[in-house]
Amino acid sequence: MEPELQSYLDGQIMPEALSERAGGEAAVWETIQSLWAAQSPGAPPDLIPGVMQRIRGARPRAGVLGWMIAPRPLRPAAVIGAAAAAIFLAVALTRTLERPGPRRDTGLAQAVYVQFVLKAPGAKSVAVAGDFSAWAANLLLEDADGDGIWTGVFPLPPGLHKYMFLLDGQRWLTDPFAAAYVDDGFGGKNAILQVVPSDGGQI
Repeated sequence: MEPELQSYLDGQIMPEALSERAGGEAAVWETIQSLWAAQSPGAPPDLIPGVMQRIRGARPRAGVLGWMIAPRPLRPAAVIGAAAAAIFLAVALTRTLERPGPRRDTGLAQAVYVQFVLKAPGAKSVAVAGDFSAWAANLLLEDADGDGIWTGVFPLPPGLHKYMFLLDGQRWLTDPFAAAYVDDGFGGKNAILQVVPSDGGQI
């Protein structure tokens, strides 16, 4: 196609500016375009309304699958709730994975019951106190038959302990049958007691 004719068809020059030869070809092209327009009618007038009616009438797919894939508006509260649930599950899983295996309990869970005995005829009350009770004389012995022999059984944690007896809430007395003694810092002696775990393990 000649550049002159192309410029005319592109709308860059007016018909009067065409040469005689280009003007003849331009007339032919205008005839062809007229025929093409007459044979290619536009879209039917009811096409767009019909398509819109079908779109409005569409329904989500039935069943669980349709419910799952149907688009829904995204709400901030739902997003925050889902994120919190994910974080909670992640933390719970991490703690489960990091949880140590079975281990031996300490403290009172491994306490060993120890019997204390003191011969103290004429005493009205006898208590035992030591580092296992923070030296509080709240572990009371009993003399059920009144023969002057006071006894009591108490749970103690495994380890090496110092203790003494307190008679009538006033007089401290060292256990005369203790296995060992240590200076109490006040001119007296504390009795020494070694409590071994019930399973025979190391203290």
